[in-house]
Amino acid sequence: MKSGSPPVSPRLIVAQPWFTARGHPAQSLLNTARILGASPDILYIVAAGSGDDHLQPIIKELRALGEVRILGAGKRGAMATVQCLLEAVRLARGERVGRIFFMDAHLMALAATDLLLRGLGLHRPGVSVLALFAPEQVLRKRWQHVLLRRWLSARKAQLFLRTDELATAWRQVLSEVPGEAIDTLPSLEIPEGEGPLAGASASGGGKRFGVIGQVRTGKGLEWLVPLFESSPDLGELRIEGAFYNEAQRQSLPMVTAFSGFREGYIPDGQLLARVIEVDYLLALYDGWDNRLEAATLYLAARAGRPVICYDAGWCGRMISEFGCGIAVAPGTRPDADFFRGLPAAGSQGYAALMAGAERFRLAHSGSARRAAFLSKLLVTPLSS
Repeated sequence: MKSGSPPVSPRLIVAQPWFTARGHPAQSLLNTARILGASPDILYIVAAGSGDDHLQPIIKELRALGEVRILGAGKRGAMATVQCLLEAVRLARGERVGRIFFMDAHLMALAATDLLLRGLGLHRPGVSVLALFAPEQVLRKRWQHVLLRRWLSARKAQLFLRTDELATAWRQVLSEVPGEAIDTLPSLEIPEGEGPLAGASASGGGKRFGVIGQVRTGKGLEWLVPLFESSPDLGELRIEGAFYNEAQRQSLPMVTAFSGFREGYIPDGQLLARVIEVDYLLALYDGWDNRLEAATLYLAARAGRPVICYDAGWCGRMISEFGCGIAVAPGTRPDADFFRGLPAAGSQGYAALMAGAERFRLAHSGSARRAAFLSKLLVTPLSS
């Protein structure tokens, strides 16, 4: 392990080896850092490099909230995970560091490296990781099951999940590990003090629907686009964002030819501005693991907009609990009559959905979730 960097004394080290990955890991890290707030007790380690210029505004804001160490040349996966852990261990030589927390990682590389370093007596802080996938996606071979079980049975190792549904699945597969080693961790995606935003009313009273964010298959675009093109009376469908990759562009020709498509990467601030210009966000995901969170619900709540999703898993449970949208039967494709029958903006029915979005926002933002987040990582509070 190298030396020579200025001494640091954080109490919590947060690592993100997948910082440059497609999707929103960098933005999610920044959202979390915003709610944790500026503190000398937090240090961030990210894997990034040349060619990631679009992430510089996020890195700049992250630096204003805590010390940031940037590693590698944009590597991801196992190598970036190992690099982040080695750097965290190097910085955690003092007694102050209470935990090293990975906001995603290559699980097998993390578990194996951490066990090796502990076996050699090279570090003491606990290591936690947020897993974003189901166990059957990760534990495909017997040795992976054995390795993760051994790691989680060791002192100070923790596996966190975002939802109760996923935590239950992991506990069932790894029933031999201590109960406290597998737990849920609150998402910090809704900034403190942020309230619902007001947008312009639709012209002529027509409804506006949005699929906003990463453009890819699995979001129902292949049937939503023809449906709205054949029935103009349904209202306006807006598809906004960048394609996941070129293969996705080629597989969705109906989107590139659609008049309601606006292509391009959308920074977080502009993302909210786009959302408030629609009445409903659509999260009608095909082939989706419904035990996962859906970022669309958080985005919609920040803008005070209802969501349309399938009545299954975490999304269905959130709709049922908070009334923040409308859930449809799993495996179905809502038809034209469904969209025609939705409450229009300004109606009592729509006001009730907006109130549900506000309930969801209040339950998932603020100091309460910050406190719950930190209580699962550290025993004593951070300095402010």
